[in-house]
Amino acid sequence: MTEPKGPAPETVLHIAQLARLSVPDAILEETALALTQMLDLIQQLPAFEVEHSQIGPTLSRREDVPHSLGKASLIALSKGHEGDFVLVPPVLKS
Repeated sequence: MTEPKGPAPETVLHIAQLARLSVPDAILEETALALTQMLDLIQQLPAFEVEHSQIGPTLSRREDVPHSLGKASLIALSKGHEGDFVLVPPVLKS
C-alpha cells in the first residue's frame, strides 16, 4: 500500500491563494505533504486534555506603561484621520 501523498495540487494552490502565498511547482508535492502533516497534527489536538486551572495568566501589563493614550493622542499620532477615524492604506486590492 502506498503512503498518501496529500491533497491534490489544485487544492494546495487554492489554499496558497487564500493565504496570499506563492507555491512554485518545484515544491508543490513537498508542500502538499507538509500540509497533510500539519492537518494530521491539528486533528490530534483534541486528544490532549489540559487542566485549565494550572495555566497561569498569559498576558500581563507592565506597570510603567500607561493603560491608554486616549483618542485625541492616537489621532494626533496618525498620518491621517477623518473625524474620529484613523485612515489606513487599503489591505486588499479592488
